[in-house]
Amino acid sequence: MHTAALHIRPQTLRAALCRDGHYFGIRPVKLPNRMLAWPCEAIDRMTAGEAVK
Repeated sequence: MHTAALHIRPQTLRAALCRDGHYFGIRPVKLPNRMLAWPCEAIDRMTAGEAVK
């Protein structure tokens, strides 16, 4: 998880997902083992200051 790159706690991502369905436009993919995979490319673009699609 890229919480270190975003300078946030993991719970911040989970809370935003439960509340809004996304974290600043980034939606995770639910894996077969019920874990969430956050797209690295989108997080890298967000930390670089680019728009998230």
